[in-house]
Amino acid sequence: MKSLQVLSLAFFLCVMGISACESVLDPKDFNTSPKMVVHCFFSPGQPWEVELSVSRNVLNDTLQPIWLQQADISISGDDGSYIDDFEFKGKGKYINSEHRPVEGVLYTISIVHDDYPRVTASDSAPKTMDIGISLKQAELNGKTWIEMTADPVQPAMLNHLIISNQVRKTYLNEKGDTLVFDEQALMMPGPSSSGDFLYIEGENQVQTKLYLKKLSTNSFSLLSQGGYRKASDINLIDALSAWLFYFGSETFFGYQWITDNSKTYLESDGTTVYLKSDYYSNINNGYGIFAGFNLIRYEKTF
Repeated sequence: MKSLQVLSLAFFLCVMGISACESVLDPKDFNTSPKMVVHCFFSPGQPWEVELSVSRNVLNDTLQPIWLQQADISISGDDGSYIDDFEFKGKGKYINSEHRPVEGVLYTISIVHDDYPRVTASDSAPKTMDIGISLKQAELNGKTWIEMTADPVQPAMLNHLIISNQVRKTYLNEKGDTLVFDEQALMMPGPSSSGDFLYIEGENQVQTKLYLKKLSTNSFSLLSQGGYRKASDINLIDALSAWLFYFGSETFFGYQWITDNSKTYLESDGTTVYLKSDYYSNINNGYGIFAGFNLIRYEKTF
């Protein structure tokens, strides 16, 4: 998980009032007193991992995160489950590997620390569904694409979906060595599906991640620039196209969308500095994110 730094305005400088709802944060309303910063994405079958740090005044020029130790974390589910035995691993990370999230269960996290107000948040990991994936090669505007068509079983229930296409190619060079290249394929919605997707501000429709807000028809299609043999693939011996479908909660979807839509630049030391002022938070009495997601991975060799 990313290190959270208030210096870079990466997020969480002030919540506009204490509310159980998600908030878009605006630095014009910054409260500079330190608060707890929570960062936790959870997914069915994966260990619980929580990262805790402390917010700082925007004028603080210290680049290193202020990690939070000696916190008491508990997570309860509406199925009666309860977890409170988290192990501190250093650099703000608390892990519980014995218990795993379950899809569809609403979880509430509660964190207590002697120096900060108690913080809480609630979210769940949505259930996945069969989305009926099929792939074929297509030609559009003189270019070759891979067309992915999805025909979901419950189209009306399909929303807050994030899609990416990862391609791995293995080549054999003249010396007999294998070379492996990974790339994020550029994608865009099919002609009949463009109205169902959100687009990064200032960018065209060709992106490495696509955000499906809500499906308006019974199916949708995407076009990817990866996933087929190109003329330049002379010594290609193996190739894999992996389609990743993230079924996110509204909180997960909102956080990912705002983060990806933020304007950033890199400092000389590699630090990411965010230029846009609005960042997503659903933590009561603090800053940060507690969000669930589920993942379907579809692979095809070519």
